[in-house]
Amino acid sequence: FLRLLDGLPLALAQAASYIREMECSVAKYISTYTSQWEQLMKKNAQAGSGPIDYEQRSIWTTWTISFKAIQSTDGNAANLLRLWAFVDNQDFWHGLLGAGANNQTHWPSWLRMMACDEMEFSAVMGLLLRYSMVDSRGSGYGTYSIHPVVHRWTAASQNAMERTDSLRFAVLLVGLLAPDHHDSDYWVLQRRLLPHAERCSWG
Repeated sequence: FLRLLDGLPLALAQAASYIREMECSVAKYISTYTSQWEQLMKKNAQAGSGPIDYEQRSIWTTWTISFKAIQSTDGNAANLLRLWAFVDNQDFWHGLLGAGANNQTHWPSWLRMMACDEMEFSAVMGLLLRYSMVDSRGSGYGTYSIHPVVHRWTAASQNAMERTDSLRFAVLLVGLLAPDHHDSDYWVLQRRLLPHAERCSWG
């Protein structure tokens, strides 16, 4: 099992979390991993992409297995991960979704629901934590981070339509949250939003 995952801490953590959540055996996980790896190779060959190294293989495969389990459990969690790919991987908090509480037609229902209900947001983050997809940045702070490698793969795994939608919503959320210079201590929020705005600018 260690050799299969190349001893990579991130891959091992995600595999262990999946096994715990799904209550499956190591043998069953290895079978799932092998099947997912074969699908990845087939998709990669069809796309004409270059070879994938062992580290990428392990992380990509374990991430995909966990993501599919999360998606089948709670589609909102999968949608949030897709959106998160286009803002900074650090300092993600409920307030970042604040503009989505505005009942406008351009917001998808899942985002409006999560923006309006912090308990729903916390439940989703709890699921992602259990699968080792994200980390909590400290008790009581309500902020989360995602590993840079997982963050990059979350963006890379999306199709063109998903990427367009995720980026558009990310830009809108960050842009609408930007404080006015007349607001008290506006620079505090402005400084917090800068890394997210920078990530949006990459496209």
